[in-house]
Amino acid sequence: MLGLNVPFNLLYDAGANPEVSYVDGGWEHEAETRETLYEYLAGFGEVPQEKWERFTRNCDIRIEKTSEGTYRYFAPTQMYVLGWDPNQLSI
Repeated sequence: MLGLNVPFNLLYDAGANPEVSYVDGGWEHEAETRETLYEYLAGFGEVPQEKWERFTRNCDIRIEKTSEGTYRYFAPTQMYVLGWDPNQLSI
């Protein structure tokens, strides 16, 4: 993936004045037990049995116990939004 610079420069070269905004967000999932959460997360791919311990240690970095007693996995993300006025385009 080339990133933001290519579409930004294409718009700029076409006469637009593009603007970039960044949005913080994240993905999360809650479960009753830590093991249930592991099973859910493992469902996104294949985790060989010999790598299960490493997988759970990596998950534990982002797992916290909530005040309600459940377990929450949170992965922060950031995305950009590229905007421009289409009336400025010279193509």
